[in-house]
Amino acid sequence: MERTEKKRSISNITEIDLALAISGFYFILSGLLIQFKYHMHDRFHQTLLLGMDYTKWNAIHIIASLLGLLLICIHVYHHRKWYFRIFKNKKLPKQKPTLIISIIFVIMAITGLLALTAKYLNLNDMRFMFIEIHDKFGILLSVLLTGHFLRRSKVLWKNIFKKNKLQKNSNLNTNLLNL
Repeated sequence: MERTEKKRSISNITEIDLALAISGFYFILSGLLIQFKYHMHDRFHQTLLLGMDYTKWNAIHIIASLLGLLLICIHVYHHRKWYFRIFKNKKLPKQKPTLIISIIFVIMAITGLLALTAKYLNLNDMRFMFIEIHDKFGILLSVLLTGHFLRRSKVLWKNIFKKNKLQKNSNLNTNLLNL
């Protein structure tokens, strides 16, 4: 891989990771607020929290989660070699929390999408069952994702600042060439 391709790849990964961190913040925040403030108690759905009712928080959660799902697919694609090594070597990696996060995320995505589908098919009993599973794993995933982000945030910020420095140098070089 050429140096410019590697820089572009790191830049793309950094942009995806930053977007994922922002999306993750919103799907974790909205998910926890929904779970602890509105948790399937219909009488509380009209209660406002930070100026929004259940419907608005749920919309934020669904949009942030679907965006997060797309970004996580791209994130996993960028780190596919790590996953392939696990299946090829058939042994657990040193980064067991990352593997656990991956497994729980798959459970979360499936139960969330099934709950959403059940809602539109009017299968309320099934929807509530999927939501219960989704909620319980959601608490665990929230903690693990926060730790995952905090462990890697130093590298993320370093890459963001490196990218900004490269862009400033590139702009300076372009301006000098235009003289």
